This record gives sequence, C-alpha cells and structure tokens, in this order.
Amino acid sequence: MLYTYSQLKALLEIRPTLQLMIFEKYCRSMLHNTRVLEWSCKLVDGTLEGARFLHTSLHRDFKMARQAVDGLYENLIDSGFLPSSQGEFFMSLAPLAEKLAGGVALGYAERKYEDPTYTELKFYVSTDQVKIIEPIIEKLIPPEAIPPRSTTRLMVAASIDGRKRSRSRVYYLWNREHFKRDDVSRWMSRWLSPEEIELTRACNSETVSLAFKDCMRDMLYLSVPFEMPKLQRWIASSTKDYHIPYSQLGNLRWVGLSKSGEALKSKEMNLYYNCVFV
Repeated sequence: MLYTYSQLKALLEIRPTLQLMIFEKYCRSMLHNTRVLEWSCKLVDGTLEGARFLHTSLHRDFKMARQAVDGLYENLIDSGFLPSSQGEFFMSLAPLAEKLAGGVALGYAERKYEDPTYTELKFYVSTDQVKIIEPIIEKLIPPEAIPPRSTTRLMVAASIDGRKRSRSRVYYLWNREHFKRDDVSRWMSRWLSPEEIELTRACNSETVSLAFKDCMRDMLYLSVPFEMPKLQRWIASSTKDYHIPYSQLGNLRWVGLSKSGEALKSKEMNLYYNCVFV
C-alpha cells in the first residue's frame, strides 16, 4: 500500500502549522511539475520523528517552477519568516536557481518529540554546473572539501524555521560509474571512514550522496535498490517496531545514515519513501 499525503498527516497527527500551510500551497501549485513527493522519518536512539516531507520538481529548469517559487517567497515574506537576520542565503536561492537553470525542491519538517513547537521549511537548488557554484559553496563546507573534478551534480539548500533561524546544506551526488575514478576515490578516502567506503562499494546504489551542514560533514545517503542483504536487514530491524515505516519498506527510495563515520553502527537513520500528494 502506498500512503497518500493526507493519510500520513492523519496517521502521524501532524499539526496544522503556518509553515505546513505554505508547504501545501507550494505543492498544489507544482502538481504539473512533480517528479516525486517523499515522506521521510528519522530514527534516533529508538525515537521516531515522522512529520517530514519533500517535494522535488519534475523539470530541472527553473522556468517551469518560477511561479510556484515566487509564491513560496511571497508567502514567507507575508507571514513574517523572511527577511530575517539569518535568512540571507535562503533569500539568495531562487535567484541562484534562475541563474543556473536548476531544479528545485521544498521540504517540511517538525520535531514532535525533540521540540514540539519546532517547524522548518527547506528549499533546495540542484545543478550540474558544479564549477560555477563552487565559489558559493566554499563558504558552506569545511576547508578542502571542494568537490572532486568528476562530481557532476550537487544541491545547495537552506532552511528557515518557525523562529526565523536559517541553516545551510550542501549535497554532493555521484553516480555509481564515478566511484572508481581516481579523484573521487581520493576525495572519499579523506571524507568517508573505511567502514563507509566499504559500505558504498558493497551496496548496489545507483546514486550516493554526502551532505555538509553548517560547514560540517553530515550524513551519507544511499539510493534504492541496495542489493545488500546486510544493509536491508539492518533497516528492517531498526523499523520493525514502527508500523508505518516498516510497512512501507517496499516504497523506500533512500536511506541516510552515518553522520560520524559509523556506517551500519549509526544511531541515527533517515528513511525516504514514495507517497502521493492527495
């Protein structure tokens, strides 16, 4: 069974926040330009945070998303979330997407257990013009973490939360064919632990992504299918006590894990599933 957005809202008892309303309005305006709507959950030390969604545009061309993105910014400004003292980078992302003719995505998340009042929207811009964007991401990543030459795609993102605080993200993405290239291997040996390198080589993920958050290395992401029984058993074992994520493993798209190089000993896991905006 593939859950709809409305079903997940009810099952997870997601509250009707102002940022959620802005997210839903954006999704409705992007119905013609939807590649996927993902529901995600975060498992940390046995606690499930499930109120997380991500809409990704179908077309990697900002012109197709301009009207919805303009509406998003207008709603954030009208609602008082922007501009803010920390929101300068968030404000710059739409013009950046236009310059790069890139694709866009918008995420919504709340933290029911960690902080019941917390909500955030996260806006992403994806591009294959890696060299052009390097001067921008230099400020968002650790020193010497500039992507290797063979990197063909990356995403930059910024969040704005309900208290007008903003944080940056950068995601490098590699197709499996790039893993064996010398420059990528050297780069990975610096930024991934031996256990993580072994994991990326053992699984059959077509795409691998590494994230940086606020100038620090963050999660490693692996796309489905993994074709790695050990990884699949670990995910199943971690979710078996939670009916919704466990029952949706057939609709799994990505797993995020290993913030600190722990690979399959990671205490935190993000799972991303297909869902339908209905």
